[in-house]
Amino acid sequence: DFEWLVVDDGSRDNTEKLVQGFIKENKLENRVYMAGQVTDPVMMNSYYKYIDVNTLTSYSESFPYALLEGARCKCATVATAVGGIPEMIIDGESGCLVQSGDSKALAECVEMLCDKDDIRIRYGVNFYERAKENFSSQAMANTHKKIYEKIIKENVK
Repeated sequence: DFEWLVVDDGSRDNTEKLVQGFIKENKLENRVYMAGQVTDPVMMNSYYKYIDVNTLTSYSESFPYALLEGARCKCATVATAVGGIPEMIIDGESGCLVQSGDSKALAECVEMLCDKDDIRIRYGVNFYERAKENFSSQAMANTHKKIYEKIIKENVK
């Protein structure tokens, strides 16, 4: 009973045709919608406001802003535990982390969040608070300021 919105054009790794083929083969045209790549921030924010679960299933990432954008809208999140993502999300507290390529674990997390409103809402709020505290522009500026102050202090000696 899920509907999926895929926001990516698949051009980076040529998966668009594979995904469209999967959708057609499995008769999911009325359940999976391909939005393509979205570059307009207003449009992207509108997507986050209407989704229940934000997913990011990367094999490799550094520090994906797509997760922070979802956190700003208090979206519950399921993501792969790669790159900087485990620094952003605490598994079982502010989201669900799965191993890259583990589609079964991903599906279980999404299903659990769709079935359990209380957990989905709690994860969304917790991720929002964590992102605001640790990854907002103000928090990042303070972190950089502390780094520079430490460097200056060490070099003055």
